Parts: sequence; structure tokens; C-alpha cells
Amino acid sequence: SIASGRDIAAALVAATDRERPHLLAEIEGRLSNRYWRAPMTGFQLAMMFREVRQLHGERAYRKQLREQAARTEQDKSLARLSLSQ
Repeated sequence: SIASGRDIAAALVAATDRERPHLLAEIEGRLSNRYWRAPMTGFQLAMMFREVRQLHGERAYRKQLREQAARTEQDKSLARLSLSQ
């Protein structure tokens, strides 16, 4: 089925503040693509939402913070090692 304005609005409301700008950019990009003339389906919208959530959702954000903390700790350890030599 073709995604309606209500479907798009519901997806944007369901997205978190962190996800919303990314989802909006994806939707706008899909709708303004002149090479893809077929209307966007509800399934395509759902897959777009899922992809944005995986890339920019809370879980991805926490993973990014953990990786950043690990890099910082590694840098500190390397600095301590270089100072002790």
C-alpha cells in the first residue's frame, strides 16, 4: 500500500529526537528522487524507519559512547606508557 501523509507523520512522531532529523532526510530524499517515480509504500517507510533506528537510535548512540570511552582509555594508557619510558 502507498504510504500516506498520516503514515509519514506517524513514523516521524514515533522517532526519537535523535532519529527524527535522519528519518526526515531519508523520507525527503526518497520523495524528491526524480529517478524513483513510484510512490513510496508503507513497507518502504517501515524499512527506512528500521534502518534509521539501527544507525541513529539509542542503542547505536550508547554503542558509540562506549567505543569513544574505550578509545579515550586506550589513548590514556598509551600516553602513560610513553611517559614511563
